[in-house]
Amino acid sequence: MSLALALVLALVALNAMLLWLWVRRSGVASTQTLTLLEQTVRQLHDQLERMERDLRHDITESSRSGRQELTQTLASFQLSQVQQLSLMQTTVSDTLNQQLQQLQRSNAEKLDEMR
Repeated sequence: MSLALALVLALVALNAMLLWLWVRRSGVASTQTLTLLEQTVRQLHDQLERMERDLRHDITESSRSGRQELTQTLASFQLSQVQQLSLMQTTVSDTLNQQLQQLQRSNAEKLDEMR
């Protein structure tokens, strides 16, 4: 439920309580009216508690969803980094292998020239 709805219900509950206090102090209302007001206040209180529970549940679910999304994003990032490192390792290995082969050929040619 939205925060605005919760605020409205809280204000309604506050108004009901203030009305109950005013009626109680002025002695205008009958016992039946007071009982009705008390019931209304209890119902509003119960509704507010339900809304609070729902809001807590929604926040918990939202944070859980956020954590799952973050975990998936980090796993995807880790996988891409591993793939990039693997590609880099292969490239460096190939480059070093080529340089080593060139060096061996060059050394063999120089050795042949010296003989």
